[in-house]
Amino acid sequence: MTNSDKKSLTKISHKVLDKVDTSQVTDMHKMFAFYPKLKSLDVSNFRTQKVTSMMAMFHKVLGPIEGIDNFDFSSINE
Repeated sequence: MTNSDKKSLTKISHKVLDKVDTSQVTDMHKMFAFYPKLKSLDVSNFRTQKVTSMMAMFHKVLGPIEGIDNFDFSSINE
């Protein structure tokens, strides 16, 4: 996805994000960075127990982000 695409994207369906298996992911650095027009984001189903980097994960996302309270930050080492 190009930066131009990111600037125009307004919605990522929760149905799509619900299918993303993050249980083995270790790096979420800038995963959603630079999506300024996102109206909302639901990451409630993300499993983050193995993630070591989340730096700038939501940088420039202006809409509400749901589900962060479910994140496991115990492996973050930045």
